Amino acid sequence: MWAELVGDGVEHDVRPPVVEYRERAAPEQGVLPAGWARVRLLRCPVQLGLQIDQRLDDLVRELQLIDSKEGSTPPQELGHLIERLVTRPAFARHTGRRTAPDAAAAGMEYVDIEMTLPREMAATVRELLDADNLADEICETHQLLTLRSTPEMVSLRTRFTDSIVSRAEEEAEPVPYEEWLHERG
Repeated sequence: MWAELVGDGVEHDVRPPVVEYRERAAPEQGVLPAGWARVRLLRCPVQLGLQIDQRLDDLVRELQLIDSKEGSTPPQELGHLIERLVTRPAFARHTGRRTAPDAAAAGMEYVDIEMTLPREMAATVRELLDADNLADEICETHQLLTLRSTPEMVSLRTRFTDSIVSRAEEEAEPVPYEEWLHERG
């Protein structure tokens, strides 16, 4: 990124630092606070994950910009709901948002993502999946500029939800994405 600041006549280089991605050793399995879970998303397709994240950002932005003289509209309300749902577990989402671009920069096709979150977030993650699926229905009726999610995007975000919910509620062991796809047939 480059920026030109007016006033001091000096060009400023504001490029972000280059982050070298290295496979991380398994983190120390320390004791988590009561009510928290460690979630591992195994072999996540990097580019597809980035597409899901970008689409969600675009969708929230579009839904919030919808203007209505009659007050709040269902798309506006959905935009606020999605933003609220994304903001609640923001610390967990940011883990993926850091990991995926680093993996992409390193040329990786798949990456494991690990995060910790309160077990109560399982309900929020389910609600976010439902809201995103509803947004796809609105996109399908051409009420939005944001395109409907591709079947691959729906599959991966469903997998993210299943992984988080099963680990938070049932202490289920992580399953690689391809294996999960195969099991769903």
